[in-house]
Amino acid sequence: MLKTLSTRVSAVAIAATTALISTASVIAQPMNPSVDGRYEDLVQTIYCPQAEPEYGSFNEYGYWEGGEYICNDQYAEAGYWVYDSPNWYIWNYDNYLDDAAFDDATTAYGSYSDLAQVLTCYEDVDAYGDYYDYGYWQGGSWCGEYGSEGYWVYVYPDWYIWNYEN
Repeated sequence: MLKTLSTRVSAVAIAATTALISTASVIAQPMNPSVDGRYEDLVQTIYCPQAEPEYGSFNEYGYWEGGEYICNDQYAEAGYWVYDSPNWYIWNYDNYLDDAAFDDATTAYGSYSDLAQVLTCYEDVDAYGDYYDYGYWQGGSWCGEYGSEGYWVYVYPDWYIWNYEN
């Protein structure tokens, strides 16, 4: 009887361990590079395992204008960059930016139009509060990303950058 009980406990332990391992591998899977359809129209894939120490195993970098890229000395296309180790995926469209259903605050209550970029920057809440209409800025490095030229509106946690003042 002791041998039978030991065999049953071992079988249960093996089944539980197998379930845990298979669940852990699913949980550890990174997001897909299109971020569940947020990005569309793949323009380029760049194999670059050496980017992982800087960007982690998954990173939605945002828009980059393209140019020479140090990874494998490749020319990189302009687009929305997503790193899913070991590859960079460069997409033509960000459906989040193309969505016309924006809160009135994001346009500074109708002051701006033609969205150019959304840049997430949680830490700017300390300087700008939950809402701030910064106005025009020529663009540049901001919050670890490249921010487009345009009219900037902060609605926590995102900067909405617009092409035109109405």
